[in-house]
Amino acid sequence: MESNLGVWRLATHLDVELTVEFTEKVAYAYVRRDNAIVGDVWLFNRGATPTIAPWKVARSPSDAPFMNSADYVGPGGEDRISTINNLSARFDERTNDFEVRRDGVVIALLAVGDKPGGSYLAVRSGPLAVTIEE
Repeated sequence: MESNLGVWRLATHLDVELTVEFTEKVAYAYVRRDNAIVGDVWLFNRGATPTIAPWKVARSPSDAPFMNSADYVGPGGEDRISTINNLSARFDERTNDFEVRRDGVVIALLAVGDKPGGSYLAVRSGPLAVTIEE
């Protein structure tokens, strides 16, 4: 897997910023204010999607961030190819959401207070993402 692990700022609006975290297993987006996370959403799994929800068997908080399990992941929710260069974000003044895009297609919406935010790649709402109706 390409070494592009870490946290990147993709967009800012007033006193908040949207960052994306890539780990070896998963990608998340966070809205931060004064370095505190005030919104989060699962973007996609970067490894094989587990059948059992990892948050149900986690032994400690250090096990986070969690991959989403097969019951929640829809088409495009497992992506071993994308890098940070495939992602972009912008703030939508009409909806007060950050839009997170992969290769130009919106995959998630996230605003201050969203824990979790919305994902077009989730087929079922859960603790990591809420489904978005198209």
